[in-house]
Amino acid sequence: MRKQKLIIRWSIVTACLIAAFWAIWYLIVGKIPVGTNVSITPSYTLPGISRWWDVLIGPVWSTIIISIIFKEQKENNDDLTFGLAFTGLVLKLFAGLALGLFAGLALGLFAGLVSGLVFGLVFGLTTGLVSGLVFGLIAGLGFISKSVFNLRFWKKMWDWLLVK
Repeated sequence: MRKQKLIIRWSIVTACLIAAFWAIWYLIVGKIPVGTNVSITPSYTLPGISRWWDVLIGPVWSTIIISIIFKEQKENNDDLTFGLAFTGLVLKLFAGLALGLFAGLALGLFAGLVSGLVFGLVFGLTTGLVSGLVFGLIAGLGFISKSVFNLRFWKKMWDWLLVK
C-alpha cells in the first residue's frame, strides 16, 4: 500500500515539475524544442515530437525507479501488478490521446469541417488556457506565498512524499 502511494505521489510530482520546467523554458526562450528525424524504418521518419510529451513519460520513469528502489526481498506480485497497471494506464492514455487527436483531425478535415474545427479549437483552447492561467496563477501564487514561508510546510511535504 505504501509503495502504491509513493508511485502515485511521485508520478504527480514528476509530471508537475516537468511541466513547470518546460513552461518556464517557453517563457524564457519562446519555444519548446522539438525532436526531429525520428526514424521508424529506413524509409519512414516521424515528424517532430515536442518535448511536452515528457510530462506523460516522466511518471512512467518515476514508477519504474520507485519499483526498483523499494523492491522487497520477498516478491510481492500485488505491487508489481499495480506498477505495471499504472504504467500501462499512462501509456494507454498517451496512445489514446495521440490516436484521438489523429482521428479527430482526420475526420474533421475529410468531413469538410475545417472551419468549425479551427474555430472550436481556437475558442476552446484560448478560453480554457486564459481562464486556467488566471485562476492557476492567482491560486498558485497565494498558496506558494503562504506555504513557502512556513517551515512546517516543508516537513509535511517531505513526510507526504515519503508516505510517513
